[in-house]
Amino acid sequence: SLAWWDRRDDASPHGALLASAGEDDTLRILDISDLQIDVDEAVPATALPHEIDASPFVGHGTGFQSIAFNVDGTSVLAGNFSYEQGGFVREYSLESGESTPLLQGLETPVRTLATTGDGAVTVAGSGRPFGVGRVMVFGDGVDDFEPYHSSVHPVSSVAVSRDGNLIAWAAADGAVRV
Repeated sequence: SLAWWDRRDDASPHGALLASAGEDDTLRILDISDLQIDVDEAVPATALPHEIDASPFVGHGTGFQSIAFNVDGTSVLAGNFSYEQGGFVREYSLESGESTPLLQGLETPVRTLATTGDGAVTVAGSGRPFGVGRVMVFGDGVDDFEPYHSSVHPVSSVAVSRDGNLIAWAAADGAVRV
C-alpha cells in the first residue's frame, strides 16, 4: 500500500511524505519534500528520500493491508490483521513512534482506508477473498463501529467525500457503490 501527503505550503512538521507498507509487516514513512526527479534520467542513490526518525514501524500482524495519512500529516492510519486480534486499524504517531488502536476485533482484514477532509471520520473496507466484505465508518460523532454495509464480496477500495456526506466503495465483483 502507498499513501501520499503533501502540504509544503502549510506550517506542518513535514512538507511532503510518502508512506509505504506491505506484507513484510513494516510501515515506512519517507520524507520526499526535497526530492526532485527528472523522469528522463535515472535517479541517483543520493537523491533517494530518507525515512523520518520514527520510521519504520513494525506491525502487529501478518502485514499491512492499507494505509492513509491523517488530515494534518502527523500520523498514519494502518489497517492490518492478526490471528490473535482479528482485523484492526491503528494510528501511528510520526513524532513519538507510538501506536494507538482505533478499531479492532474485526473478523476480516482491513483492506482499504480513507478519511474525510477534516479527518474527523475514517472509512474502512474489509474482507477476505471469496468472503463477505464490510464498510465501516468510525471517528468523531460516530456512535459505534457496526458495519455500514455488508457485501457478498470483499471490499477492495473506499473513498469518502471531504465533508463525509458521500461514501463510495468497490468490491471484488467489480461494482462501485455509493
